[in-house]
Amino acid sequence: MEKTVKITLIISLAVLILVFGSLFFIKDILSPASSNTVTASGESKITVVPDLTSVYFFVETKDESASKAKDKNNIIFNKVFDSLVISGIDKNEIKTDQFSVNENWEWDGEKSVKKGFVAQHYAKLNLKNFDWVGKIIDIIIDNGARINSINFELSKEKENTYKAEALKLASKDAKAKAEAIASGLGKNLGKLVSVRSSDFNYQPWPIFTRESAGISDKAIVESAVAEITPSDKEITATVSVEYKLS
Repeated sequence: MEKTVKITLIISLAVLILVFGSLFFIKDILSPASSNTVTASGESKITVVPDLTSVYFFVETKDESASKAKDKNNIIFNKVFDSLVISGIDKNEIKTDQFSVNENWEWDGEKSVKKGFVAQHYAKLNLKNFDWVGKIIDIIIDNGARINSINFELSKEKENTYKAEALKLASKDAKAKAEAIASGLGKNLGKLVSVRSSDFNYQPWPIFTRESAGISDKAIVESAVAEITPSDKEITATVSVEYKLS
């Protein structure tokens, strides 16, 4: 009896091995091996001239109550806003990034101590004429606000245009590399299987960034941008593709 059970188990195991082996064999037939495809990564680099100068500024006010801190902040911000518009800035180019009122905690040397409330209003101003930067710095700081940072940037329209161009060039580069690999293997490039990944790398180019919350001196900001003018900048894109080989 025991011998019969052992024989049965051996036969069952053999059948399972044959079944799974057949499945793997069929899978290999139906699914091309990795050697039947080729992958390649393409890159592109293009130079662009930024068409915007973005000035990021903020108003910070403190008081014993949240409402007083907020009211003080609104007065200063509105003064800055009105002065910018009077100077010729389109009001639609001045946009609020963030406004908040929070408890104000300060370090007294030993521990954090609550000292009323702090209101902060962060905004962004887009300039199409870089020559106006010095004038804008004066208006913002003279009216009680502070410069947070100044960048060269691309307008959304330009960014979309350059993105399409960069990705197109990267795709062509990826295909050319895949064709070269296929040729080296004595094969032809077949159908496109997938575009595995794509990336467009664009970041604003900083001109000035404040080093601490206390920076508000016009001379510091103006000296940082005095010798800078818009110039060619580089953006990059990468695309990875996979093709069948024939």
